[in-house]
Amino acid sequence: MRMKIKTMLLNAGHTVVGEAANGEMAVMEYSQKKPDIVTMDISMPVMDGILALKMILSRFPDARVIVISALDKKKMVYTALESGARNYILKPVDETKLISTINSVLRDDQPKRPLKPAGDSESAGVKPLTITDVIRPFTIENKSGTFVINLGKGLKSDNFSSLANTIQGFLYVKPLSIVFNFADNDEVHEEVMEGIKMLVSAIRMVNGSVRLAATSNVMQELLQDQFPDIPILALI
Repeated sequence: MRMKIKTMLLNAGHTVVGEAANGEMAVMEYSQKKPDIVTMDISMPVMDGILALKMILSRFPDARVIVISALDKKKMVYTALESGARNYILKPVDETKLISTINSVLRDDQPKRPLKPAGDSESAGVKPLTITDVIRPFTIENKSGTFVINLGKGLKSDNFSSLANTIQGFLYVKPLSIVFNFADNDEVHEEVMEGIKMLVSAIRMVNGSVRLAATSNVMQELLQDQFPDIPILALI
């Protein structure tokens, strides 16, 4: 797998500065090489990718780590995203998807703050997001199997591709349930709204469930106008 990914990266013009056979070696390699980006397999001997990810981020909070996982390890993918992974790729690794994801993460210069624990897994509500606490244009939470995409005010057309790539990865999850949380936003760039419409269509094409959420009355009315057939959650 490492040889395959290395070949893909070299073909795309990237430089591979190091490799590791387990999580412990990965932490050591990162400390020595400090690469621009890391592809991290979740399932590794000695130390798994989740612990290695956490150890790297504890010392290098700006680290860009993309986790790689098999579909049957999706719960560990949730954990990785909550712990600060920038994105993920499912096996078998597709070259186009790999390069697209890497380029998207490299364009995103903002570090991802690890998400707080989701809390009570039986909770049916979606906790409001304080926009001032959001570093990235969006963050992701897993609420009892539902992906909650918290959209920050920094989400614009020039960084929308990062969100689009993330949603494309989610399309392999079955069953798929997504909530787009606009939180206390009271406006959205027109290009972003059109992009979200395309993402909603893509989710529905794979029989996924989509809901929208907002605290602002203005945004709720806008969403009802733009998405008349989708449930709107009023966050309190």
